[in-house]
Amino acid sequence: MIELTHRGVRAMATVAGSGLLDGLQDHDPVVAGTYPLGLDRPDSDVDLLCCAPPTEAFAAQVAAAAPDARALRWHRRTFDDQPDAAVVNLFLDDLPVEVFAQACPTHQQHGYRHLVVERRLLIIGGAELQRAVRDQRHGPGSVEGAFARTLGLDGDPFAAVLALESHTDRQLRALVRSALEHPVPAPSTHATTPTHAPIDQYERANTTRLP
Repeated sequence: MIELTHRGVRAMATVAGSGLLDGLQDHDPVVAGTYPLGLDRPDSDVDLLCCAPPTEAFAAQVAAAAPDARALRWHRRTFDDQPDAAVVNLFLDDLPVEVFAQACPTHQQHGYRHLVVERRLLIIGGAELQRAVRDQRHGPGSVEGAFARTLGLDGDPFAAVLALESHTDRQLRALVRSALEHPVPAPSTHATTPTHAPIDQYERANTTRLP
């Protein structure tokens, strides 16, 4: 079992109480990212994956599902190796949320596949691995980067972590054991983690504000 942070428990309760999950039920919503892994930081947002076309109509559905949300904006994101996505940013109280939708099943999206791999690793490595990855989160960068540094993975961290999904539990167990026996020094604690960005920093030129 993966232990959530107190901040994570509050964040999950905020999302559940907002109506967002119920309102997007037809789009197979899944909370991914750092919160379900107990690896969130003060600046973390909640990542919500959905299966939907990347259109303004979907962004409007998000707005309707969370009528109390603030600072809703959306934009379309393109990828070389994935379907285009609609990205809707909003605030539930002071909690930033990013809704990410692609026109493919949620379980096929990279964010979901990363979540599955990282959960497997944390279940195998337990609290010791969770602490080691959390220590790597003191510096800037993604949670995939923190896993890659902890496990000694080379190359692009997103691709390197995703490549582990084909590994057996036995292989992952050996990788985790080696990493914990030869820990990587954590980034300097002088690299402080910022708190949530002010709402006006989400007013980006490439986004469209929703009513």
